Amino acid sequence: MKKLLFGAIGVLIIFVSGCGQPGNSTGTNVADDVEFGKDEYQNITLSGNALGMAVLPEIKPDNSGNAFISPTSLYMALAMAYNGADGKTKEEIADVLYTELDAEGMNRANASLLAMLDKESEAITLNVANSMWLNGEFQLQEGFAANNQDYFNAELEVIDVTAAGTADKINGWVDDATAGKIKDMVADPLNPDLVVMLLNAIYFNADWQFEFDEKQTAAALFYNEDGKAMEKQFMKMETRLDYLETDEFQAVALPYGEGDVTMNVFLPAEGTTLAEFTESLSSEKWESWKSGFNEQPVSIQMPKFQLSYEVELNDVLKKLGMATAFQKGANFSKIIEEDDPLWISLVKQKTFIEVDEKGTEAAAATQIDIVTESAGPEAVSMVVDRPFYIAISDEQTGAILFMGAIRDPLAAK
Repeated sequence: MKKLLFGAIGVLIIFVSGCGQPGNSTGTNVADDVEFGKDEYQNITLSGNALGMAVLPEIKPDNSGNAFISPTSLYMALAMAYNGADGKTKEEIADVLYTELDAEGMNRANASLLAMLDKESEAITLNVANSMWLNGEFQLQEGFAANNQDYFNAELEVIDVTAAGTADKINGWVDDATAGKIKDMVADPLNPDLVVMLLNAIYFNADWQFEFDEKQTAAALFYNEDGKAMEKQFMKMETRLDYLETDEFQAVALPYGEGDVTMNVFLPAEGTTLAEFTESLSSEKWESWKSGFNEQPVSIQMPKFQLSYEVELNDVLKKLGMATAFQKGANFSKIIEEDDPLWISLVKQKTFIEVDEKGTEAAAATQIDIVTESAGPEAVSMVVDRPFYIAISDEQTGAILFMGAIRDPLAAK
């Protein structure tokens, strides 16, 4: 009997995506008169996955060695900014978005993705929300405002960036959009040079299709990459699951609800570090792996955990190729009516995840500040007791909503 033991959490990549007919969640509803093809999301899902896989190895883990991001949240926020870019700035953002789509094509694809991710059932809640926060001293160009409002369902709020309570209002929006899991997104006071802030928020809460029995949860040792043993609470289950094993890793797919969304847990082979595994990731490999899972009896043991993560992505995005957007010479000439020069001063993301016997709750928010000057067979055994990789993905769209690297499974409160 083979064992899959996650003793140190090294990489946590979560693919959360939606499929099926539009549901009841309001954040993902696009304007009724917006035209887009149902399957146009396919023009960006692999690109969003590729962006996440490029970003993850470049970001700094927290003090516990964990990193957790939302590729879909980042991609959607950058796509809103793409509507306001032109020239070299637009070309560089397109490169980072792994796309050759023009702004209209990008908008249509994101509207399609929002419609596919719009789901609300007894077992799964998935909400996506967007917003624009405009400094009242400026006026948005009609096209920029309309495209983001219509295709991204982005709310528009006009604010006084110097007024007390403005930061609290923005943080309240993020708090509401993430069911209280992402707090204090923006600092108080706001940057007085802020012209417009773009925000994306994603909230996911789902029950496992096959829940872990709480009575079987027990203390066991989890080994970090230095070989240090830490006592964690391990969940245990044996059932038929989609499973994949190669010379590089063991992996299992843990479905939510009726199987529309899954968490894929990857345990790198002993001797392979989590960094080596994440650096080897690619959307091509991901697609190949996903098609290689086969259902069989699996005995899985993995720790329950909870973590929050925050990262500024300016340097990473510059390294990936969109340096001009962060310079005073950037071309964001399609955002405001005024002639003031604009550039991005900050791209930040905050995330949260909790995994327990019942299921998973996860959230993310991405902030982009645009500023101006002075403005049958024997079951295989899988015991997760060392660094491992997971991915929550929708079986129809494959869009990655969350991605991360976890080296220490922090105890759920």
